[in-house]
Amino acid sequence: MANNQLGIFVTHNIIRKMLDQSAPDRDMDIVRANEGFGMNMIYFSRKDIDYEKNRVLGTYFNQNQKKWEQREFSFPTLLYRRVGGLKKTQNKKLQAFLRKNNVRFVNYIDGFNKWEMYQVLSKNSSLNVHLPNTKLYRNPIDLSVMIAKYKHVYLKGVKGGKGRQVMSVKKVGRSYECCYFRKRLRRIRLRHFHLLIRKIKQFYKGQPFIIQQPIQLLKLKGRLLDIRAEVQRDGKNNLQVVGECMRWGNARSPITTHANSYPLETFLRKNLRYREKDVKRLQKKIKRVVTNVSRELDLKYGSVGEIGVDLGLDRRGRLWLIECNSRSSKVSLEKAYGREKRREAYKMLLAYTQRMLKGGTV
Repeated sequence: MANNQLGIFVTHNIIRKMLDQSAPDRDMDIVRANEGFGMNMIYFSRKDIDYEKNRVLGTYFNQNQKKWEQREFSFPTLLYRRVGGLKKTQNKKLQAFLRKNNVRFVNYIDGFNKWEMYQVLSKNSSLNVHLPNTKLYRNPIDLSVMIAKYKHVYLKGVKGGKGRQVMSVKKVGRSYECCYFRKRLRRIRLRHFHLLIRKIKQFYKGQPFIIQQPIQLLKLKGRLLDIRAEVQRDGKNNLQVVGECMRWGNARSPITTHANSYPLETFLRKNLRYREKDVKRLQKKIKRVVTNVSRELDLKYGSVGEIGVDLGLDRRGRLWLIECNSRSSKVSLEKAYGREKRREAYKMLLAYTQRMLKGGTV
């Protein structure tokens, strides 16, 4: 196996775009960020792996020709997983192969299990106060108790992201209102509890999910606000918060996925009329929370170069931890600060990667 290459795992559709010379902007940003490092970076998808020969059909950007090309490489010893793109059995096969060949990971190779993560973080007394009450759904009684207590709850698949496994359930009189995304925002009113349970089972299709108390998130013009903090390790293995983004949700949406995004500091001052000292106080609190989260996850899963942390700010100014993202696409960062900021984040990630290649402690 090669000892000086960074492998970047993507979908086959992204590989096709690269070979058509129309690579996604974020991948061109990684290429641009690498100009100061000169690392050998190869992209590949599931279809490009030869498990028997420990080789991959790698796609790379030829700096001399200024074009994407492809050839065979030894399987790299460092892996940056930029997307999911695998079914359960495919994922198991890939992970078994990676473990067998002692491949090291720049970011977490698999998405977080929300229930497992909640159990890990709730043991930290300084983080526990930032966590919403959360239960693993085992039977209808679990849901009934939580609805009776809060009148409104959120259901979240223990796996999955981008809001695909999130459902809002609200008690409205004697009925129940469900709200979720399936290509578009859908809102359904159900008259009986057993119909609600049936709908939930259809939605999750046997996948486990958690039940969470609602957070009374700040709103502006009736649209939800939350915060995405992008956390990176730099070339000296130090944790850095490279961007704090305020995400402003779409009208009537129960989550802020696919929202507009703005620099937190600017948004707080201009739109929420925060005083300078209050802005600094909140930023200090965010840094403390996300640093503690990162360290707890390091202890459980091992050290990596990046995570995205979603936080909520309620109407009383209390900070809540919503969830962590093992593979941040940095969409909110780019929307808020522009592509140059995203390249800055990738430069930091590559500095961390270079430290790994040189055998530095991580």
